[in-house]
Amino acid sequence: MLGDAIEDVQVSRAGHVWISYFDEGVYGRVMWGGEGESGPPAASGLLSTDAWGKILWRYRPPAEVGPIDDCYALNVSEYETWAYYYSDFPLVRIGPGGEIRVWRTGVAGARALAVDKGRRVLFFEGYWRRRSEGVLCDLGDGDLRSRREVTLLRPGGDPLERPDAIVGRGGILHAFDGPRWYQIDVDDLPD
Repeated sequence: MLGDAIEDVQVSRAGHVWISYFDEGVYGRVMWGGEGESGPPAASGLLSTDAWGKILWRYRPPAEVGPIDDCYALNVSEYETWAYYYSDFPLVRIGPGGEIRVWRTGVAGARALAVDKGRRVLFFEGYWRRRSEGVLCDLGDGDLRSRREVTLLRPGGDPLERPDAIVGRGGILHAFDGPRWYQIDVDDLPD
């Protein structure tokens, strides 16, 4: 039993299952009780398990950011995990040993992200103007630099608006639009 209100599930190359939660799981205590390690699995907003569901790691926010209220985007790449969450919308990198690094983003409401070799990040489907726009940023020391909006286009030039599902894995954003599967590689986007 991995808890209520699961937002996303992704598996790392090492076989660790990463699970993020939305607010009803983070703040819900129905049938659970307890706090901390004995509390509901969803209370931390993000955790990792082994293949059998044994919890290996729970998110504990570092001092510079608040806790996860709702994990808006998760990206499990080859050797690291990236999370982006409400309410402060920080970008968080969890390294292979569980070490956490944080960036202040100034980007609100993105539902997916892709990270290019730890150098650039693309946020997609946020609170901004159109559903086909993303925000591409360079990763600085603790904040994002060179923020610019980009419009994601389908082959043929039509904007990619409201795909059925969109998921980031490493540097690639996967957009599922009806029977079509589009891949946008952050590395292919111009600087």
